[in-house]
Amino acid sequence: MASLKKIILYAAIFLGMTALLPLCAPFNPGEVDLLNLKLPPDTVHFLGTDFLGRDEFSRLLFAFRNSVFIGLLSGVFALLIAFAFAFITCNAPKMIQSLLLRFLDGFLSLPNLLLILLFSAFNHRGFSILSISLLLAVFSWGSVAKVIYDTFSDIGTNEFVLNEKALGASRFALMFFEILPVAKSSVFVLFVNTCAHAISTEALLSFFGLGLMVGEASLGNMLNEASQAIFIGAWWLVLTPGLVVFAIVFTLMLLGERVQKHG
Repeated sequence: MASLKKIILYAAIFLGMTALLPLCAPFNPGEVDLLNLKLPPDTVHFLGTDFLGRDEFSRLLFAFRNSVFIGLLSGVFALLIAFAFAFITCNAPKMIQSLLLRFLDGFLSLPNLLLILLFSAFNHRGFSILSISLLLAVFSWGSVAKVIYDTFSDIGTNEFVLNEKALGASRFALMFFEILPVAKSSVFVLFVNTCAHAISTEALLSFFGLGLMVGEASLGNMLNEASQAIFIGAWWLVLTPGLVVFAIVFTLMLLGERVQKHG
């Protein structure tokens, strides 16, 4: 329990620092400078400039913040949908419960990534941070709901839960004040994994021009804009955003694994 609380505290500090990162940007991330196109890293532009002369370091700070917030919002939205589904299913009559579980199995059998790509292809203007977070959550809540339902169903058969039920505790109180505290480590791991999946998916969508609005700083947009850079020797335009995507996702997966082992 102490380990999980410490990790959550560190995560809150990290999110606070992430929100303040753009204040450290030495340049306006959208400022075009046609006199300084495709400059390699130097003492003025730490990570060089892109095809429009925009400072890569400044854009990276904003892109990092946006990508982390997309992952966080997607994780929160997915958990809310999953909790609502699990609560309704756990307390539904047997026949309704069976139908809901069959629906969930059918939803999980769908190729989510292809559906996200298909849905994104009809949005020609691009997404905002909030809308793409909702889109990713809508297509990722199913696996979270499945694990939450199974976990809550198992814990719900424990003696302390049955005793509280016999004493007249409401269904809401049983789930969120008796069962959830026992399953908090599993829920946190699900949240972290959902955030990692959302960040990598958003980067993929933006890389293909189907994610955030064009010009919006995101790691995927930076990779999309630099897709031809490697062929002209501008390696810094590809290397830095690619490494940051890998670092974020890898760190989140390690965090989830650590909580699972020691939470």
